[in-house]
Amino acid sequence: YYLLVAEGGTGVNHAVMIASSDKVSGPYYPNERNPVITSRHLSYNNWVHSTGHADLFQLPDGRWYMVLLGVRADAGPSMNR
Repeated sequence: YYLLVAEGGTGVNHAVMIASSDKVSGPYYPNERNPVITSRHLSYNNWVHSTGHADLFQLPDGRWYMVLLGVRADAGPSMNR
């Protein structure tokens, strides 16, 4: 079982973490490569920042993709700053 979570608020420290377990009730253990997605090491001036709150989905051909939230730097002042 996998648990996909958002961490770090919705600002510059936003990130996606994943944990796994042999049972749905846990315990869950964090992945050694967490965060699996983040832009926390980048500034608000990067073309996209504050990435997180992801969902995974699989296409019929077996490929996996992730969609997530982020803020475009050219979008003007952000409420999450």
